[in-house]
Amino acid sequence: MQYALFHFHWLGMAVQRMNVYGRVCAMDELRLKSRMLFIMMAS
Repeated sequence: MQYALFHFHWLGMAVQRMNVYGRVCAMDELRLKSRMLFIMMAS
């Protein structure tokens, strides 16, 4: 029982980390796109 609980906790942590990683990636992509758009508008 304790092992299953620990495994579930680890799974939750992994999912949380993936969510954070995905959010950071999305932010980076957004920043990159906006910068490209800005360069296109400036030229």
